Amino acid sequence: MRAYLRHIIYDHRVFNIKGLRTRGTYTIELEQVFVDLRIAPSTAPNQSQRDLLAVKELQGSQPIWEFLRYGPTMVEGSLLLAIIGSPGCGKTTLLQHIALMFATGQRPRGLPKWVPILLLLRQHVKTILADSPLLAEVVQQHFANPKRYPDLVPPEKWFHRQLQAGQCLVLLDGLDEVANAEERKYISAWIDEQVVNYPRCPIIVTSRPAGYQAAPLARATMVLEVQAFTPPQVRDFIDKWYLATEIMSFGGKDDAGVRLQAKREAEDLRQRLQTRPALMILTVNPLLLTMIAMVHRYRGQLPGKRVELYAEICDVLLGHWREGKGIQDKLTAAQKRVALQPLAAWMMEHSVREIAVTTAMEVIRAPLQTVGLAAADIESFFQDIQASSGLFSEREMGVWSFAHLTFQEYLAAAHFKEQTLPNDWWSRKVADSWWHETLRLYAAQTDATPIVSACLHTQNIATLTLAADCLEEALKLNAPVRQQVEELLITNLESANPELFKLAAAVKLQQRLRNLRRLDDETTEIDIDFISCAEYQLFLDEMRAQEKFYQPDHWSDYRFVKGSATQPVVGVRSEDAAAFCKWLREREKVKYRLPKFEEAQSNVPNQLQLATWYYENSVYDLNWFSEEDKKNIEQKSAKFSEMPIFIGDYQKHINVETNFSEDLKRTMIFDYVFGLKNLNWLERHTTDFNFKWVWVYALIICILLLGWTILLKSLLYGLLGSISIGIVAIWLYHRANKQPQFQEILSLDLKIAKYILERDTNLLGRENMQNILETIKKISGKPLKVLINDLSKILDEITDPKLTQRKFFEQITKYIYRGYDQNLQLSWWDKLLYPGRISKRIEERRQRKQMILQLHWWLVITTARQAGQLPAWEGIRIVRDRGHEEGD
Repeated sequence: MRAYLRHIIYDHRVFNIKGLRTRGTYTIELEQVFVDLRIAPSTAPNQSQRDLLAVKELQGSQPIWEFLRYGPTMVEGSLLLAIIGSPGCGKTTLLQHIALMFATGQRPRGLPKWVPILLLLRQHVKTILADSPLLAEVVQQHFANPKRYPDLVPPEKWFHRQLQAGQCLVLLDGLDEVANAEERKYISAWIDEQVVNYPRCPIIVTSRPAGYQAAPLARATMVLEVQAFTPPQVRDFIDKWYLATEIMSFGGKDDAGVRLQAKREAEDLRQRLQTRPALMILTVNPLLLTMIAMVHRYRGQLPGKRVELYAEICDVLLGHWREGKGIQDKLTAAQKRVALQPLAAWMMEHSVREIAVTTAMEVIRAPLQTVGLAAADIESFFQDIQASSGLFSEREMGVWSFAHLTFQEYLAAAHFKEQTLPNDWWSRKVADSWWHETLRLYAAQTDATPIVSACLHTQNIATLTLAADCLEEALKLNAPVRQQVEELLITNLESANPELFKLAAAVKLQQRLRNLRRLDDETTEIDIDFISCAEYQLFLDEMRAQEKFYQPDHWSDYRFVKGSATQPVVGVRSEDAAAFCKWLREREKVKYRLPKFEEAQSNVPNQLQLATWYYENSVYDLNWFSEEDKKNIEQKSAKFSEMPIFIGDYQKHINVETNFSEDLKRTMIFDYVFGLKNLNWLERHTTDFNFKWVWVYALIICILLLGWTILLKSLLYGLLGSISIGIVAIWLYHRANKQPQFQEILSLDLKIAKYILERDTNLLGRENMQNILETIKKISGKPLKVLINDLSKILDEITDPKLTQRKFFEQITKYIYRGYDQNLQLSWWDKLLYPGRISKRIEERRQRKQMILQLHWWLVITTARQAGQLPAWEGIRIVRDRGHEEGD
């Protein structure tokens, strides 16, 4: 028993990559990279999905172990599971994993200690057809073969006894690989017989859908379908594969350094895949995902050389993979392409994704005859392609298509590469967006000059976007033509000609939208680059035509600084970022939005030192990918003001109707009457409850004092004290509310708010600021004199209007903030006399104090940025959310 199980381990422990052209020099063990497949009961085995890249979800998806547990619970009958799935979905790997779990004693709990028997059906077809032996005889013959197992000598009848006793788990792989349809039916019937012969042993049979449909198992307990890889499974495989590869490349060493390198490589592949949706689609198939990982690891070709990846995938699916299994087809992979390439080209020319089988046969008949395929075999060509590779399959009765448009486009490009094409062919194709991906793949295989020249002749957003893509992917391109495109696209981003700029910027934006990174939910994509100044300028120009202004506050003009077209736009307000997404949504007719926090945090931006605006739970905020970057900004900003640091969404103040003069008035009254250091409860409450209530408080105090003095028989002193307090209260009321100076400040309130809220003209002038200063001068108080001196100095020494205004109000906001500091102090009298009302007022004060701080920092930071003393850091990254309708 031990010797047999040891050989099971030897046979199946290696991750099988036979038939793949790109292969590493290291052998990886299967269990290092295995990812549990999802298996679900098939709802219609005869119409099961045959697509190589099928993502159909079936109900009841579970690991294979849950279906095996059904066997031991059966009172009568036997367990025969048929597992069907498209080529490369992992059926054979699953059986190998099952065998290893039982051979190594690592089976899941609740399952018997079955002895695993794994046979490849194609190796035993002749034996079964000749003698129709018992399963035990086939197994005995296989493992007693001295050429295969020289040191394994199983006792005669040993397998028979094990099978009779129900001690075995039988795994039969590849029913579909029995090439002849009649022979396959015979093998299927033979398997049914073995269920009767060994009813206590569970049996699992794998097959591709087409092969199973032609020879179904009559006694199958259940037909199960392998489900496509989900994004978490893709991520799991990439992590495991890279870790195993790096460990082997370091001679088996597994330490923190090796794991870090594996993590970096895995993350690099994931990022590249997310920016290439056409490649990401392929990852639902484990075989194609393995090929992608190997090409990335050993040839470094993603994403730029994806055309070579497509070539390898097609060749592997069409022949190399089956050759690695020892299966010989009538045609080689290259010969099969002789027919499939003109077929793909015909479908591209006729702008179709599906084709009637009769039409397809007419297209391929002549090419197949050139490779010597007999007329009788031509009729079965498509069935063979579907069964062996899944690259071309039947969607519905008599209607066929390629597994994905990507393969149709690649094979068409490969066909046209070998043709001589008329000059006008290119101009017609570049004008049709249906052809653009095919043309990109063509350019990656040969001279792209005809394509790019045609694009330059047409010159619209779509064709220039294609030309820009060809610059990156072309195998070769005429130097003068390349230079012409580069000048047109890059130089024109700085052009003063509005039409040239608009065209170049629109091309840049379209390139961005084509390369968004796909997120896990398959309907959402995120940008890892920040929106550039040129792209944002498109938005600004359209909005300014509508008299709406969204330029960053520190810009001195409506246009970005010369030389910064390709740099990220920074210093944008949160609502400006949201407005840009709304504009983009209306332009593209697809939902674009700001990312959520987790989306921004989980997808590494290309500029780590910048912060990303995100929107979640009705709140805008900044996501810093690195806390260190945020701290650096805080340290730099702290040098420009001694106020408490506030580097968050300090621009929120622009969404609030500021009552700037009311805040200023309130602080001035404290100074005027009492001084900031000696406030008592009366001072604070006269401010809190409006001055018209002061006389009420004074009257109440008079009555209380009068009653107290009567009790003490000191009527004269009581009356004198009450009258004095009343006079002070009335005088305070008149000073606070009747002074025309405060009315002047109130009249300026709307002008100040307009200055804060708008970024165009009508800014608060020097004369208005002088009026405010003169009003403040009429009120005395030591702390106020400091403010007066600071404001006077600003008006005398600074000549730039915008800088004057911001510095002027910096000082006022600082003064108001400190006034609120004093006003938030509560005495025991406050808490005793006005517990509920005062607490509410104090909370309102705290909120207003925070808003004043935000306003102060907006002024400070904007001024420092204008002077070139502080960088801007708030940038825009976008998310495309196809899961929502346009009107959502």
